[in-house]
Amino acid sequence: MDKNDVIDVFTTATGPYKGFIPNFITSLVNFFPDNRKRLHMFLDDISNLPTPHPSIDVIPTEIIDLPFPMIPIQKTFIQSQRVTEDMKYVFYFDIDTIFLCISNDTFDWLADMVDRGNVVLSR
Repeated sequence: MDKNDVIDVFTTATGPYKGFIPNFITSLVNFFPDNRKRLHMFLDDISNLPTPHPSIDVIPTEIIDLPFPMIPIQKTFIQSQRVTEDMKYVFYFDIDTIFLCISNDTFDWLADMVDRGNVVLSR
């Protein structure tokens, strides 16, 4: 992964999960900190989003909040419909993720795993 590559990040936040949005957006700058990010957010209310770091472009898409578990069941499908061929690096995270500031060696390792076609999963 080159420092000029754009990373596409997808997440979903409806109902009470919108409360996690500020920490997610604020901390996203720590994920591959040298790369620009396009944050694709699926939300039931696209108003009042926090201002992100200049290296992050937020692309909100309004969806209907459905009764549990309809959104979690469909989120992978919803997100996969928005992935385009020009997206080189695509990551999916739950909205309650907080990205910590970690060493560049970790991101070099992760980029190498992704570039070699390995799947990286986290619980």
